[in-house]
Amino acid sequence: MRDGEAVLTDGPYIEGTEIANGFYVITTDDRDSAIRLASQIPASAVQLRQLTGVSGF
Repeated sequence: MRDGEAVLTDGPYIEGTEIANGFYVITTDDRDSAIRLASQIPASAVQLRQLTGVSGF
């Protein structure tokens, strides 16, 4: 509520039309292989996360 009126937003983040997000799901045998693949992604930052309950990295 703001000044007695309901305020609606699209989500918990500020509106931005310049932001592009996405993710890749890759299968590798180990972390080093995942790092080599991730180093080929043209982005300023990449996070590697292992999926729970999945073999490999």
